[in-house]
Amino acid sequence: MTGTDPGFTSYFKTFFVMGRALIIVSLVLFIIFPGCNTDEVVTIHLAGDSTVADKAYRHGNPEKGWGQVFPLYFEPGVFVQNHGVNGRSTKSFIDEGRWSKLLESLNPGDYVFIQFGHNDSKEGDSTRYAAPFSNYRNNLIKMVDNVFEKGATPVLLTSISRRSFNAEGMFYDTHGDYPAVVRSVAEEKEVLLFDLHKLSKRYIQTLGPELSKKIFLHINKIEYPDLTDHIIDDTHLSAIGAFRISDMVVAEIRSQIPELAIKIKN
Repeated sequence: MTGTDPGFTSYFKTFFVMGRALIIVSLVLFIIFPGCNTDEVVTIHLAGDSTVADKAYRHGNPEKGWGQVFPLYFEPGVFVQNHGVNGRSTKSFIDEGRWSKLLESLNPGDYVFIQFGHNDSKEGDSTRYAAPFSNYRNNLIKMVDNVFEKGATPVLLTSISRRSFNAEGMFYDTHGDYPAVVRSVAEEKEVLLFDLHKLSKRYIQTLGPELSKKIFLHINKIEYPDLTDHIIDDTHLSAIGAFRISDMVVAEIRSQIPELAIKIKN
């Protein structure tokens, strides 16, 4: 009887050990990253102003943009790239080259959520002002067209409402024609619309003059070591407000973008 070739035996043992190691590594990766395939990563780009932008975390900074907490809602496999910057309008975002930079990072299959309006209405600032029915409308159309040209999906968002109540406790709106223009462009270009203006307005009215303070910046200076004075700001979001607006965005994703909704955490 012929004995087994020692070389063959050594080769077989090496192959067996390597194969077993590969299986173990695969199982570990599956446990750590369940359902995550690097070929299936989805990127959501956010273009917007200070209500969207990331904020510093210094000493518990009370202000947060909703885009800052938005990534926390997704399973691995979704990457959120927040291009939002304080104080920007459609005009200044384009003029400063920020829109071009976003487009350079855009790939087919990506999403671009576009929310401007707070600063476009600043008539006294020529670097930011964009009249609602002309420049603002044209800028939104340009953005939508550019995204389509890249094979990506644009989503238009109306600006979140400010907390604005008169002395009698009645809510009043401060955004003029800008939300209506966004709705009009979304209908004309047949793109998805997340009407955050309507949703946040309804929520603020439901909370009323007192409870609604918690979603904006009504902060006593003793609450944060960096503050030298109290903050009363009915435009920018607290951490609570950032999460509540993100809740609204995620609810719209569940309703309108089923292929993205399946990647939201339960």
